[in-house]
Amino acid sequence: MKKIIALLIVLVMVFAGIAGCTQKEVSETPPATEQPPAEEPQTQEETQPPETSQDEKPLRFMLSNAYYTAPYCAAYNSAAEAKAKELGVELTILDAQGNQQIALEHANQAIAEKYDGFLYFPADVDGAMPIIEALNDSGIAWLGVNAFDGERIDEVGMKYYFGPDSKSHGVSMANAIKEMFPDGAKLVAIEGTAGHSQTVKINEAFGELLDPAKYEFLDKQDCNFQAEVAMTKMTDMITSLGLASKGGRIDCIISHDGGMLTGIISALEAAGYKPGDV
Repeated sequence: MKKIIALLIVLVMVFAGIAGCTQKEVSETPPATEQPPAEEPQTQEETQPPETSQDEKPLRFMLSNAYYTAPYCAAYNSAAEAKAKELGVELTILDAQGNQQIALEHANQAIAEKYDGFLYFPADVDGAMPIIEALNDSGIAWLGVNAFDGERIDEVGMKYYFGPDSKSHGVSMANAIKEMFPDGAKLVAIEGTAGHSQTVKINEAFGELLDPAKYEFLDKQDCNFQAEVAMTKMTDMITSLGLASKGGRIDCIISHDGGMLTGIISALEAAGYKPGDV
């Protein structure tokens, strides 16, 4: 939930910042000069009303969202639409379906149709280079959004980025575990995709902050950020390990993603447990 709230706040800042710059340019336009004295006749050009400038047209942004309907990603959509409406920005949101090739098509469409800005929400920084190169070469204003490793963002040349460093999620989770279980705990983890930057960085934070002598991971399973896979893997863990509250071993279940949490809860309920039992 903290992740979603943080990212919603971030996106509000993005729209407010970009649109605010445009509004500032308009508001700071010098006032029209006074009419010249009567003895100085105005030219035809001076007496004609000013033509409507293209700058007065609403800004057009495109948001390419990695997973349009996933709980973590979908939170952007409604917030982005509401803020765009408030600022008078025309916003187009497209589903990249977790496919970098589709995201590249979105970027090329925004470039070809001369959008004012492109918001790129990739599934992962890895594999994003063709999109980043196309955007940088085009000159279109763009930025990346999501939760990524800051060093990796610098490596791929993402000049503008809004969102937390993905390792910060692992730090927050590790601190919460230490607060709930100061004397140690037996843990299991429902992880994202193997090799995904978020998965790697969360585990890196755990390795640095959780003393293995006190906090033991009984099992870790990659579930590809999918609730159905998480339910299956969690069911297997409950069967083999059991929950501590019922005489088993698991004290705490860690989910790397809010969407997978629904699968975990379904597995608990199917086994006769309540979320409060662990």
